[in-house]
Amino acid sequence: MPLTFKMCRGNNMHAPLIESTECISSSFKKVKLYLVGRLFDEDIISTIDNDNILKENVVVIGKRAFVDKSIIELEHQRSDIGLAIFPDSIHYDRKLLTKFYEYMYNGLPIVASNFKSWNEFIENTGSVITVNPNDIEDIT
Repeated sequence: MPLTFKMCRGNNMHAPLIESTECISSSFKKVKLYLVGRLFDEDIISTIDNDNILKENVVVIGKRAFVDKSIIELEHQRSDIGLAIFPDSIHYDRKLLTKFYEYMYNGLPIVASNFKSWNEFIENTGSVITVNPNDIEDIT
């Protein structure tokens, strides 16, 4: 059974995750990245569809469509790890994501961006590893 990384409630900031999945997949053949939630970014869709390694290792549930909450919840239950890796920006730095609570509710360890504003919350959970969202090597 492949180790599954899931990013639920999609956004259009998937490039670092996809690039890191490609790096990980070249070393560990049983890794899958599930992008669960709406994905409308045609560049990302095209990148996945036109790359054999990515096509094998990235699953998009919500390509050009919204995903029902029940499907998102089911995918949380099937996941090994929850990802909250977002680009370094004031927008994300100022919010505490619902995604954290969803992952914790489902007992998932979390890999998240190392934003200053998230650190206090993250340190208190004991189940989060932080990474530099701008560093593919750190993500992998």
